[in-house]
Amino acid sequence: MNQLLQFELSNYIKKTGFYIAAAAFFGFGFLIATSARLVAVPGVFHNSAYNNTYVIGLFNLVSIFVSTVLAVQILFREQDARFSLILYATPIRRTDYLWSRFFAVFGITVFLFSMLVLGVMTGHRMPWLDRTSYAPFQWWHYVQPMLLLAIPNAFFCAAVVCFAGWWSRNKLVVYISGVLVYIAYMAALIFSGSPLIAGGFPPSASAVDLSSKFDPFGLSAFFYQTQYWTVVQRNYSLPELSGNMLFNRLFFTGLSLVLLWLIFKKFQFNAGEKQRKTIKSGRKASIPVVSFRPMLAEVFTARYYLHTLLSLVKTDMKFIVKSMPFYLMLAGIGFYISMEMYSYVDKGVRLPENYASTGLMANTILKNFPGLCLIAILFYSSELLWRSRTAHFDLIENTTPVHPLTIFLGHWISMSGFIVLLLTWVILIGLLFQILFGYCHFDWMVYGQLFYLAAFPLVLAAGVALVVQSQFRRKYAGLAASVLVLLAMNTNAGKMLGITHPLLRFSSPYTGLHSDMNGWGAYFTTFHLRMLYGIGATSLVVLLTAFSKDFKKMLRPLPIVVTVSALFLTAIPGTIIFQKTVIKNRDAELDLQQQYEQKYRQYQSTPQPTVTAVSTHIDLFPSKNAWQCSGKYTLRNNSNQPIDKVLIFIDKSIETDVENLILSNALLAETDEKFGHYRFQLSSPLMPG
Repeated sequence: MNQLLQFELSNYIKKTGFYIAAAAFFGFGFLIATSARLVAVPGVFHNSAYNNTYVIGLFNLVSIFVSTVLAVQILFREQDARFSLILYATPIRRTDYLWSRFFAVFGITVFLFSMLVLGVMTGHRMPWLDRTSYAPFQWWHYVQPMLLLAIPNAFFCAAVVCFAGWWSRNKLVVYISGVLVYIAYMAALIFSGSPLIAGGFPPSASAVDLSSKFDPFGLSAFFYQTQYWTVVQRNYSLPELSGNMLFNRLFFTGLSLVLLWLIFKKFQFNAGEKQRKTIKSGRKASIPVVSFRPMLAEVFTARYYLHTLLSLVKTDMKFIVKSMPFYLMLAGIGFYISMEMYSYVDKGVRLPENYASTGLMANTILKNFPGLCLIAILFYSSELLWRSRTAHFDLIENTTPVHPLTIFLGHWISMSGFIVLLLTWVILIGLLFQILFGYCHFDWMVYGQLFYLAAFPLVLAAGVALVVQSQFRRKYAGLAASVLVLLAMNTNAGKMLGITHPLLRFSSPYTGLHSDMNGWGAYFTTFHLRMLYGIGATSLVVLLTAFSKDFKKMLRPLPIVVTVSALFLTAIPGTIIFQKTVIKNRDAELDLQQQYEQKYRQYQSTPQPTVTAVSTHIDLFPSKNAWQCSGKYTLRNNSNQPIDKVLIFIDKSIETDVENLILSNALLAETDEKFGHYRFQLSSPLMPG
């Protein structure tokens, strides 16, 4: 086994990508230590025992994705290279083979995460940091969380993905197993009332206790054990391996060993190919008699391209729907969405229960479904695009008269159908919740609009993912690139990197909420513009990609008409969005604040009247996303000196009719629209009292 393990590890050590990944993990850890402030508790040091355990436990989530990618590469190497039959004919023992592969996945995962922890450790010792916020360096405060959380978590993740890979011999099942572990992790955080879940509802004591025992990553057990710690304990005490933490670690380590034992018993040293069915000797197979007649081949016609497109879509949809990962994905997404719907209806032990209305179900779906579906889009788009190349069928496929655009559209339409199926599934779950909670008033229009608000942007995202992956010759390089692009365009990670302009985030779903008063809100119109722009931009990218190898064909009438239409769809809505979007400039805001202080600092010590009574009349216009307010303020001079001028401020974002801004016995002396200030000169001073 040692020689096999050395061989596996040497394959990675010789690769440049391995060192790039190690450097990236170290750099990420260094950035966390020097820039991120994840624990905002007064008096707690940034390198305290509590903070280090918190950071290591939180970012150990990457072990899921690292072990999943490693398992796909290591476990299926012979299968991809068609070397399985030769390998299984060698005298290698089954247990040695399995242990070497498992320890390779586990060891590399631990090593890469150790580089992240080393980066955190190095970052905390940088001389430019404020040392008053840091305790004296203690190496055990970094090593103990690794031993308590990171290494057992990596062992569990490696066991799960290796079990899924060897049991199914299917890469998509490995991906789905990683997603299911992530869903279980999020479920534990939600039911434990974790501080990581913003806006979470207060859970019951039994739910917190249960989730701390069965959180696969142990973070809930950590929060459960440290919830009443003082500042001194958070600075110098480490979590103990006792109580729910001990149960949690033993349970998931034991579960990992059980999974490995089961797969070691089941795994067979064969290629895993299904036996061919033979016809019984006692029965004669009937062979149909067909008379020969010459057929005229029909190519380069609209009917030919339509039939080809439908055939490609049918083949792809069969591949998706008949695969086991599809049903595992339905189960995982259904479980997560159900959990979210229940939490939004129940709202914990200290808040009143909500009605399971269609609007509540739709808001829950719109908030949670796109992120889960994005993961499915990334992996299924990769599998569809690379299926022919993996089977080495692309050489035959490329000799057919089918245009690359037809093949691309076939994959894109199949991905669109896949997204619609997933959304239909979660809508059915929403209907079931309404029935179970006795709220059977269904608003079918709201559910139908989800296909536009949630599914349609994801269809555009699927097109972008296919375009990005088609530009790479290596499958995992294309997958990694598409992950980065969609993360930037569709998630908060892109906003953190400064990608906030709507023109760059056209494939993100609608972010508004539905209410009984004003439906989806006034931003519904701007969403229409963004979708028109997205159709045009995605179509242009698809056309350029499809005709990149034969640009002359793009000069034909039909491609020209489609290209010009896409240009109009991109230019007109894009121009409107660009003109209406206000981009905040931090430096400009600081300059404006400086100018304000210089101009109005003189009023800092100038006495001003005090508002003693307010009378207002407010009209709401939900369809216009507007309101109108008129009112009256009663002012009194509570200072000890007369006041002869009054300064009134009105927010610039509020449209104000200055002519109706009236102050008794005063004249408007100065209007400052830049800062929203209006200075009135009193005809007679307002006396004290």
